Amino acid sequence: FDESSQEIVVHFLDHSRRLIETTRISVKNSQYEKLLQALDPWVTNQDKSIDALALQVFMEQLELGNSYEEGVNLALQKAILFARSFLTEVNLSSSLPSANTWKASNLVQEFSENPYAYEFGMMLARYGALGDKSSNNEKDSVVDIGLRIIDLLGGREKLNDQNHLNEILQQSAKPGDSFNGLVLDGELLGTRSANLSEEDAENLDLQVDRVVGLLGANVNISANAELDPSTLAESDTTQVFAIAAAKDVMIKGDLDFKNSQDSDQAIAIGAADDIHFRSKSVYDYFDSEFAGKYLDSVSDPIFLSESPHQPAQSPTPITITNNGSDFGIGSYDRLELIDLDISTKGNLAIGSLDELKILSTRFDESKEFSNENLESVLDLNTLSAGTDGQDDRVFLYAHNRIAANGLGFGKDVREIYMDAITIDLKNVKFPDASQVLLKSKDGYPTFGESARQIGKVNFIKNVYHGKDALNQSFFSNDPTMRNSNKSVDGTSAVRIRPH
Repeated sequence: FDESSQEIVVHFLDHSRRLIETTRISVKNSQYEKLLQALDPWVTNQDKSIDALALQVFMEQLELGNSYEEGVNLALQKAILFARSFLTEVNLSSSLPSANTWKASNLVQEFSENPYAYEFGMMLARYGALGDKSSNNEKDSVVDIGLRIIDLLGGREKLNDQNHLNEILQQSAKPGDSFNGLVLDGELLGTRSANLSEEDAENLDLQVDRVVGLLGANVNISANAELDPSTLAESDTTQVFAIAAAKDVMIKGDLDFKNSQDSDQAIAIGAADDIHFRSKSVYDYFDSEFAGKYLDSVSDPIFLSESPHQPAQSPTPITITNNGSDFGIGSYDRLELIDLDISTKGNLAIGSLDELKILSTRFDESKEFSNENLESVLDLNTLSAGTDGQDDRVFLYAHNRIAANGLGFGKDVREIYMDAITIDLKNVKFPDASQVLLKSKDGYPTFGESARQIGKVNFIKNVYHGKDALNQSFFSNDPTMRNSNKSVDGTSAVRIRPH
C-alpha cells in the first residue's frame, strides 16, 4: 500500500521471483470486476475471486481511514489464507471431513486469533453473492443480510475480541433476542417476521456452543450418501449440525443422516445461493418440451393450469432421511423440490428467500380425482415429520411464492404452516388429522385457474384435507375469518390469514 498515492501496488513475479509486471490501483477504484481483471496476469489454480474480494474489502477499509499495524500486505495474506480454509470445494459421501467441520468453540478460537475476522466476514458475505443471477430486487441481497449478521455479532470492534466471542458462545439465541443493539428477527435475516408466541420462540432457543458446522464454498453430496453427525456430538448435549455453503449445495441422490449415538440432533442444510437436486438444470432429467413448460414463468402451466402435463419420463425419486430430530433446508435463491421425499423424526422446515416450487411427476394428472380414489391415484412428494405417538410440524416458507403440484404429508404431521406472498396449490393432500395455516399477503382464497391472483391463496385444482375437497363450500361465509367449516380437535382444519 502506497500511502502517499493511496494506491495498492500489485507485483507479478515469475517462478524465480523475478518481477514481470506491476499494477497500481487507487483505493477509490474498488469495483470487484476491475480488481479481478487486474489479477489476469497471475497464473494460478487457486480461486482468484477470493483475492479480488480481499483487495476490495481492504481497499474500502483503507479509504475509510482504517489502518493495519502489521501492514496491509501481511494483513491481506492472513485474511486470504483464513478465507481459503473455509471457501473450499467439499465433497461428501460417507464421512464428514475434519478439515471442513467446525465446532462453535473452535470457530471462536480461530476468529479471536485472527485480527482480520471482520474483513473475513465481509469477504464471506460478498463471496456468496458472486454470480447471483436473481432478478428479484424486492428481497435483501446476500451482502446486506451478511453485513447485518456481522453487526449482530459485534462488528469491526468486537469480532476479534476473544472475551466477547466467548460470551456469545455461552449464550443461547432465539427470535426476539437482542445482541449489540440489534434484534434477531425476520427483518434482520431477510424474511418476514414470524410473530411467534412466547412458547414457540422458546422452542427455537439455540445454545450456540452446541452448533457444529461443515463449511465450504460449494458442497457436493453424492447419491446414496450416508452421513452420521451424531458422532460429533458430546454425549450429554443436544446438537445442531449445519451444512453451510457460501455458494451452492448439490444433492445428487438419496441422502441418509444416520444417528448411531441416538442423539437429539437437528440437521440444517443452507446455501447462500442455490440448493440443487440431481443437477443444475431440469433439462438433464426432463424432456425439452416439459422442461420448457416448467421454466415458463409467464403462463406457468405446470402449476397454474387445470390441464394435465406429464413429462416423457420422470426422474428417479430422491429420498432425504434424518434419523435425528428436527430437519431444515433453506436457500437464498429459488428452491425446487422435484420428485423428492423428506422425512425426519422431529419438525421439518423448508424455506427460500425467493420461491419454493414442489413438483411430483409420479402420478397421472389426466385421471379424474375423487374422494374415493385419492389414495390409489396420487403418488405425491411426501414431507414427513414426527413418529408414531409424537406428532410434529411442517413449516414451508418462501419470501415470494410457494407453488406446489403433487404434495402430500406423512400421517404423523399434526400442524402444517405455509407462508408466502402468493400460494398456488394443485394436487395437494393434507392429512385428515392435521391443522393447516396458510398465510399470504392478502390472506384470501381463490378457486380454479381463472380466479388465481397474486397475493392470494390459490386452490388451482384437486386440493384435499383428508377426503374433503377444498372448495368454496369448505370454508365459512365470514370473509374476515376465512376458516374451514371442518374442525380438528376443536380448531378449524384449514385457516387462511394475511401477513
